Amino acid sequence: MMTDAEIKRAETAKTKLIEAYGRQAWFRGAGIAPNTRSKLKLRLNVAPEKIRTIASALPSRFEGFPLEVIGIEYSVRQTRK
Repeated sequence: MMTDAEIKRAETAKTKLIEAYGRQAWFRGAGIAPNTRSKLKLRLNVAPEKIRTIASALPSRFEGFPLEVIGIEYSVRQTRK
């Protein structure tokens, strides 16, 4: 089971991931996802056309967590009026 400390550490790592890559044109978002054995991993969402280039250039771990890179199409969020 995940501890509060591990969740906090993952949230901090996610923030650092956003700070490191958030201004890149290929960046689409970052998140925390479950991994095997009740652990956590970081997920980096990138433009699908850049996934191979980005995935091969990034480390497999970030701040001690496994890093998964996935392609996400960009969409403009619509708000309700």
